[in-house]
Formats: sequence, structure tokens, C-alpha cells
Amino acid sequence: MKTYFMNKYSASVLVSIVSFAVYLTTMCPTVDVTDAGELATVATTLSIAHPTGYPLFTLLGRCVVMIPLGAEEISRLNILAAIETAVAAGVFLHLVMSFIGASKTFPARNRNPLNESEKLIVGISTSLTFAFCTTVWLQSTSVEVYSLHILLLVLTCLFFIKGVEEQMSTDSSTSRFLFFFAFVLGMSFTNHMTTILLAPAFLYLYFSSLRFRRGSFIRLVKLAPMFCLGLSLYLFLLIRSSGRPPLDWGHPSTLERLIWHVSGKQYQVWMFEGWSLAQKQIVDFFRNLPSEFHWVILIILLIGMFQVATSSKKLFVFLVLLAITSVGYASNYQIHDIKSYFLLAYLALACFIGYGIQSVVSLLAGNRFKRFVIVGLTLLLPMAQFLNNRKSADSSQNTLARDVCLDVLNNVEQNSVVITTLWDYLVSPAYYYQIVKGVRRDVTIIDKSLLQNRPWYFLQLERNSSWLSERSRERLYSFLSELGKFERDEPFNDQVMMAAWTNLLNDIVRNSLKDRFVYVDGRVDGEFSPAYKKIPSGFFYRMVQPGDSSNFGPIEVSASLGDNTTPVFVDFRQYYAFMLTKTAQHQINGNKITEAKETLERVLKMEPGYPAAVYLRNELMH
Repeated sequence: MKTYFMNKYSASVLVSIVSFAVYLTTMCPTVDVTDAGELATVATTLSIAHPTGYPLFTLLGRCVVMIPLGAEEISRLNILAAIETAVAAGVFLHLVMSFIGASKTFPARNRNPLNESEKLIVGISTSLTFAFCTTVWLQSTSVEVYSLHILLLVLTCLFFIKGVEEQMSTDSSTSRFLFFFAFVLGMSFTNHMTTILLAPAFLYLYFSSLRFRRGSFIRLVKLAPMFCLGLSLYLFLLIRSSGRPPLDWGHPSTLERLIWHVSGKQYQVWMFEGWSLAQKQIVDFFRNLPSEFHWVILIILLIGMFQVATSSKKLFVFLVLLAITSVGYASNYQIHDIKSYFLLAYLALACFIGYGIQSVVSLLAGNRFKRFVIVGLTLLLPMAQFLNNRKSADSSQNTLARDVCLDVLNNVEQNSVVITTLWDYLVSPAYYYQIVKGVRRDVTIIDKSLLQNRPWYFLQLERNSSWLSERSRERLYSFLSELGKFERDEPFNDQVMMAAWTNLLNDIVRNSLKDRFVYVDGRVDGEFSPAYKKIPSGFFYRMVQPGDSSNFGPIEVSASLGDNTTPVFVDFRQYYAFMLTKTAQHQINGNKITEAKETLERVLKMEPGYPAAVYLRNELMH
């Protein structure tokens, strides 16, 4: 037995090492798109991230940044993501091996049970298959909260299963594993609130195994202190916000604001938008399964589901509940990175895959080729998964966020103001480059969406760009008064609030143009007064006063776009095509026909068939 445990832990380490080695080859070399820039800034400076704050992620990231490795901060944090995901794959082996085979928690009827060595091989094959699932793999490539989330989900499930198993063996006291479970569960909540999706499956398994008895409820109460101890990490947000960090999202410096921030109430507007959205998300989940698991593995998945359904009803219900709650919740959430919310479902499906592999091996009992089949499954299934998903998961050439951000920062004039909605590939990475790396701190980048919807953002601007709030103080207070009513769910007049917003936005532009250059992106230009002249300048419009005849060059973006089909890359190409087409129209109006043709060719090379560019090109041909 001792040898077996040593082998099991050695196998877990092997899975983690192999996974980590693969992850390093596909890791993003710099700041990734979406929230990576913001999260890297938060971890480096001990700041406050977007809801729900992610204190555990922040503190772990800060510890890694402080290690004198000689690498840039973002590289260390990307490596941390790879380590967390690789360790999760190694721990997942223990979870799989706690499932397969008969136990008190999950009694199973296996005609040809595997020996311990064979179970170990099944665990290795299943864990590597899970590690190379596309969405799991992607979490290892850049700094994000989901890599830590995967690790905490696996640990929570493992401690819970072991705790219930141990508790069924003794009625006298609460299992030590259940105490571990409660603590890790509390910490998991401080990293991502979707941890709540574990509840239906866990409650079902707990009470179906230990019954609805007084002792069962008493044990749950005993776990509360350990859970609260893990959850207490949220106090970090309260304490740190009071210290005025460089980035103070939500400003949770009071208990009321802390609850508001942690609950993520401001994001609930993107949830429960109706059955049509849910239907689309559910269909997309099943449609995307072949891009997560190789088709051979999907067949094995179905075999595993059948095996579990016929041998262990309790385990089948447990795993199905994990998957259903994950898919059900995510199907009602409208965000572009929704696949990350399916991670719990992929974990459950991977457990079924483990049973499927076990079933195939069991069918070969007594066959002289059994040993070769086992070795083949161990090697070929992860390899098939690797080859199937590498292209989708490979972020080693992804420099979009860095290129866009630095191209903008390094090409606008001194003390420029940039008003934009481009969070994914401009605002978020700009936090990292301006706050952490000190690049062009003279440039004021204003996120229009945050400016319009989040009162705390004005405190942030006042701290970093005090001149702006001083010049527009009257309009600012007028708008904040109306926005505060909206945020507190108090009665408000939508027309009055929109009028106050328009007045504030144009006041910022008017006061900035006195001694600064102002740029706006193409998605917000319609909200400005027609009194201003908007000149296409490559990536932006440049705002100028009527009659201003200043000469300036366009702000070009050197990013390599390739054929990446992820939503953020698609969005960037469409936006840039839109702005370059506007630039071509401006060139035509200025009788610069040759330049206009060249610009349109760039558009059509980037976005073949882009309607507006095709129309202009045809007009020029005639």
C-alpha cells in the first residue's frame, strides 16, 4: 500500500511537470488581451481589481512578483498561471482515482476491476486529457483568475470527496478532510464567486451519503469557522482601499461598498437576459465540445457516462449536477469570454472520460494485448488532445494588447487625452504599462464606459489626473448626483441623467482642447457636439476646433493579427477596419486618391469583403 501511494503522488508530479512543460511553449510572451493588464497591475501594486476583487489572486500574484527572478512582472505572473493550471492537472489525478473503483461513497459494480497500477495509468491518461482541454489550457497562457480557480475547484472537490468518505467510516467526529474542504471552499469564494455552483452537487452528495440527520447538520455548523477563515481574505479589500492604491476599482473602503463590490451587483445587468440568450449559449456549449475534446475522447466520454449511470447512480447524479449548474449559470451571462465559466462542466466531463478509459481497459481483462492497449491509451489519448487543441490554445505569438497599447501611447502628443471604449486591447494593458512600467504617464486614457456608469471611476481620475476634475467640477458633480441615484436603485430621470452625461463629456473635451490634444475612438464619436471637427487619424478620430488646419500623422497599429478567431481578435480587426475605412474616406475628400486606394487595400487584406471598404473601392474604380 505504501508503494502505491508513493507511485500515486509521483504520477501526480509527473502530470504536473508534463503539463507545465507544454504550457510554457504556448504561453503569451507579454500582456494578454481583456483583463490581463488590469490584473497584472493589481497584483504588482496590491491594488483593487474589478468585482469581485479577487484578494487571494492579488496576494499570491504579489508574492510571485516579489521573487527576484530577473523577468518582467507580467512574465512572472504568466508563469504563475501556468504553474497553477499544471498543479491543478496533477491534483485532478487524485480526484479521478478517488472516483474510479468501488468505494463507500460511490459503490460501483465492475465485472473486471482494475488493479492499482492500472488505475494509476487511467488516472495519468485522464489528467493529461483534462490538462489539454482547450479552455483549461488557455488559462495557463496568461495571467487571469481562472487558472487559480481551476486549482481551487479541483482541491475543493477532492477534499470534499475524501471528507465524505472518511465521515462514512466514523460517526464520532467531523472528518479532518471536511475541515480542509471548508477552508479551501472559503478561499475559493475569494477568488471567484462561481464557486457557489458547487453547492447543488455537494449538498446532494453530502446528505445522500450521511442522511438527513441531526449529526449531519451539526457537522456542517462545525465547518463554519474554517469557511469564514478562508473567506476573511475579503477584508484585504477593505483595508487596502483605505490606503489609496494606484487602482481602486469600486473603492470598497466601507462595509457597504465592500458588499456592493464583492456581490458583483454592477455586472448583473448582463445576466438573465431571456431564454433566447440561454438557448444560444447552451447550443454553443455542445457545438464547441469537439474543439475542447478530440472526437475519439468524446466517444470515450459517452462510454464513461453510460458506465457511471449503470454502476453508480450517486456518482452519476453528482457529476451531472456539477455540469448542469455550470452550463445553466453561464447560459444566462452575456460576456465574450463565457467559455471560462464552463470550466466546472469540463471538469465533470473529464471525470466521465476517466470512467470511459477504465471501461475500455476492463473489457480487455485476460487479453494478452491488454498491457499494450493500456500503454497506448495513456500515450495516444493525451497526444490526440494535444494535437487537436494546440493551435487554439497557442498564445506564444499573441502580442496584440502590447502592440496596440504601446503604439497608441508612443504616438500621441505630450499630455494627450484619449477617450475610448476599447478595454480589451487598450485600457486594460495601459494600466500595466503606465502604472507598473511608467510608460507615458502624461497621457490620460479615459474609459468612456466606466466614466458613464461607475461613480468610483471619478475618484480614480481625480487621483491620477486632477486637472481634469478641477476643470469640469461643476458638470462632474451634476452628473454624479444623477448617477448616484441610478447606482443606489433610487428613482431617477433617465433624460436628466443623459443630459448631464452629454454636458460632462463635451465639457471634458472643451476644457482639454485648451492646451491638449484629444483623441476618441470610432465607437463614441457620435456622442460629441457637432461643433467639434473629427478627423480620422488611423486608430482614432482626432478632435479639433473648427478651422484648425494642423497637420498630423495617423496613429497606426503594428499588431500582427493573423487569422485568430477569438472574439477579442475579431472585434479588433472589425474596429480597425472601420477606422481605416473612415481614414480612406477622409483621404478621398482631400483628393488623395492614391493614398485612399492603399488604405482600402490594407482594410481588405485584414478583413476580406468588408462592405464599406468594398463600396469605396468600387466607387474609386468608376
